[in-house]
Amino acid sequence: MSDEPNLAFDVDALFEHLTENLGHNLEDEKEWTYIVRSSDYQALEDAASEFEEEFAIHLHEHVEEEDEEGNVSKGDPIMCVIRVDALSAEQVKEIAQRVDAVAAARGLDYEGVHCYDSVDEQALLEWLAPEDAAWRLRALTDSGLEPDAELPWTILVVAPDVPETDKIAADLAAAGFDDFDQFDERDEEGDCGVCLFVPGTNNEAALQATMQKVAQVAEPHGGQLVAVQFYSREEFIEVFGVEGDGEEE
Repeated sequence: MSDEPNLAFDVDALFEHLTENLGHNLEDEKEWTYIVRSSDYQALEDAASEFEEEFAIHLHEHVEEEDEEGNVSKGDPIMCVIRVDALSAEQVKEIAQRVDAVAAARGLDYEGVHCYDSVDEQALLEWLAPEDAAWRLRALTDSGLEPDAELPWTILVVAPDVPETDKIAADLAAAGFDDFDQFDERDEEGDCGVCLFVPGTNNEAALQATMQKVAQVAEPHGGQLVAVQFYSREEFIEVFGVEGDGEEE
């Protein structure tokens, strides 16, 4: 048996690791995630009601687990009780005791607390470089999104001028892309754009193949695939507050 402390349960050891090994400043926010597991998903949903007024709650009905040999299997559902804050060790312990007590009273398994760098919510809304799209998919999978689950893809192509975007749009339609907007107003670099809305999935290979197909359409007309996000048309308009000219149906 290892003599190393279990950082999920030994909060003092966790803070020692954060401050001495990782240089964590106690005044900086962290995402503190308390894990509760059960084979009964409904029991987790019921337990969530005890925390939802004070904490963010993530429920995952299907969780993939990988053993030391790389074999993947489906584990029991989990509930994540999340607080993003600059907490002291005593505060982390206090929350842990509360979560553990609720789990014990309901016959659930408390699996400790895990600490992550807090997520910059604004950064999540910004465009991703194409080479970073795969990392976002992996992060979504780690957060509980099922492989091949429905996930909209938003793909941005730019070109030097409107005639080029007209040609790109025509060729995109011929290639089977039937939902996109053209933007004649130039961006900060002086380019015009075409934004595609694709009914994609959480599938890295399929996304890469689609991006390659779009790039092959754009490049002969001086266009370039420059960015990706995971928005529906409605979410895109809500986030960016813009709507293009629209593609003819």
